[in-house]
Amino acid sequence: MSRIDMAELIRCARIPLELNVKAGEDVLILADTTTEEDLPKAMAAAAREVGAEPTVLVMETRPAPNLEPSRAAAGAMKSAAVLVMMASQPITHTEALRTALGVGVKYISMPMLTIDSLTQGAATADPRELFAVTERVATLLTEASSARVVSDEGTDVTMDLRGRSGIVLGGLCIPGKTTGGFPHGEAPVAPVEESTTGTIVFDTTMNPIGRLSQPVVLRVQSGRITRIEGGAEADKLRDLLASKGDANSYMIGEFAIGTNPKARITGNMSEDKRGIGTVHFGIGDNATLGGKVRAAIHLDGLIRRPTVTLDGKVVVENGELKL
Repeated sequence: MSRIDMAELIRCARIPLELNVKAGEDVLILADTTTEEDLPKAMAAAAREVGAEPTVLVMETRPAPNLEPSRAAAGAMKSAAVLVMMASQPITHTEALRTALGVGVKYISMPMLTIDSLTQGAATADPRELFAVTERVATLLTEASSARVVSDEGTDVTMDLRGRSGIVLGGLCIPGKTTGGFPHGEAPVAPVEESTTGTIVFDTTMNPIGRLSQPVVLRVQSGRITRIEGGAEADKLRDLLASKGDANSYMIGEFAIGTNPKARITGNMSEDKRGIGTVHFGIGDNATLGGKVRAAIHLDGLIRRPTVTLDGKVVVENGELKL
C-alpha cells in the first residue's frame, strides 16, 4: 500500500467529483492495466460518497497517446453520465471520446494519473480560482487574431488564431463547452490549419517520451512539421510519427498556455503542461478542440519559459503569466 492511506486518496478523489457529479448519476471510471490499482478503488469509493453510482472498467494499456480505446470501453463511455478517465494514455483526441461528448457525457480527464499526482502539486490548487484564471486566458486566445511564441532555447513560431476559440480546461465540466480534469489548468486553442510557421523547441517534457534529456526541435512550415532535429529522443518522435503512415499526424494541432501555479515539473506530461506560464504544442489531431485536423495520434510537447504575444501584446514573459 502507498504511504498515503486510502482515506486520503478518497478525500483527494472527491475534489473533481464534488465539482462535477450529481447524486444519482452513473459514473464510469476508465482505467487501464498500467493504472495504479488503488486509484480506481479510491475514485469508486469517492463516487459512492457523493451519491453517484460508479462502474470501473479496466482496458489494456494503449501503446501511445490518443489511440482509440477498446470497443467495450467506447460503448460504455457514451452511456455514462460522467466519464472519469484515468488510463495511463490520454484518449481526449479520439472518435470514441468525441462521440461521448456529443451525447452530453461529462468528461473528467485524468490521464497518466498517479497517487503522487492525485495528492500533490497541481492537485492542490484551488479549483475555483484556477477556473477563473484559465477562463481569462481562454478569453484572450479567443479574442486574438495572431500569436507568436519565442524562447531562449530557440522557439520562434507564429500562428493565426482568427475564428478559433480558447477552451477553459480548469476543472469544471460544462457539457458542450468544456471538459473537467484533475489536476488541470490550461487554456488550449486550435490554430488555423496551415498557419503555424517557424521553429518549435520542446525543452522539458514530451509524451510519450517523458522528461527530455535534450531539446527536440521541430521545423514547421504552413502548419506542418517538415523536419525533426535533436538526439535520440528526436529519433523516437520521428519514428513514432512515421509509424502512423498518416500525413495529418505531422500537423501542429494545438497551442496551449498553462495556468496552474501549483504544478511541478515531474516528467509526467499531465502535470508538467499545467504549469502556470508554460506553453505546449500538440502534434496531430485537434478535432476535439474545434479544429479540422483528424489524425491517427495527438502528442504534446512542453516549452517551460516562453514569451507569448497575442496581437503584439505580451501575455507570458519568460514563463511569467501577465494578466
